[in-house]
Amino acid sequence: QFLKKDMVSLGQLSYDKIVSKAVSKQTPFVISDPKSMIAKEIHDLMSDYLTDPDAEPSAQQSGFISKLKKLIKER
Repeated sequence: QFLKKDMVSLGQLSYDKIVSKAVSKQTPFVISDPKSMIAKEIHDLMSDYLTDPDAEPSAQQSGFISKLKKLIKER
């Protein structure tokens, strides 16, 4: 509501205390704890999103989303 944009749910993530630790350290948890359950969930969620043919960038999506998809696909 704040940004006046429609949100699309990509899934949900489990609670994991390493997220709070990563925020305190200002380090992404997928880098500091890449083998954690939440890092795996993020990976799986993004893999599903990137392989979904309906999820290709549209004219309404920002350049940021397109760049993020490209970055993740290159990894």
